[in-house]
Amino acid sequence: FEPHHPGVRIDSGVRTGQQIPLYYDPILSKIIAWAPDRPAAIRRMQRALAEYTVLGPKTNLDYLGAIIAHPGFAAGDLSTAFLEEHLRDWRPREASHETFAIAAAVVSRAQVAGAAGRATPVTGARDQGAGPHRDPWDRLSGWRLA
Repeated sequence: FEPHHPGVRIDSGVRTGQQIPLYYDPILSKIIAWAPDRPAAIRRMQRALAEYTVLGPKTNLDYLGAIIAHPGFAAGDLSTAFLEEHLRDWRPREASHETFAIAAAVVSRAQVAGAAGRATPVTGARDQGAGPHRDPWDRLSGWRLA
């Protein structure tokens, strides 16, 4: 799920149904936030990072959130040594049981839907003549489990 807000732009190289090859450009998506001042831009970026949901590939969303939440970043006290000085001990949080349950539900639903010939969140394909889908999984914005 890609966040959509004023002042936030997402540049993504991944589309619905696309396989991510073994040798891929590690930048699959880029988030850009703009505002009239630094504090407002940081708030927009924090919201976008918190709402950005990717199921499947590992991301650096939590790391980016830790960077922009740091008081030194907010103050603009930056250098090429910023990460080493301020986030040397940062570690990613463990995936929760809820995250694994959601991923399992997506895979299970895709398998059931595929067997029934309906739209799946993995491919984004839609039934012919089935009317509009109201399922939130149909709005995953192109991300898929590999």
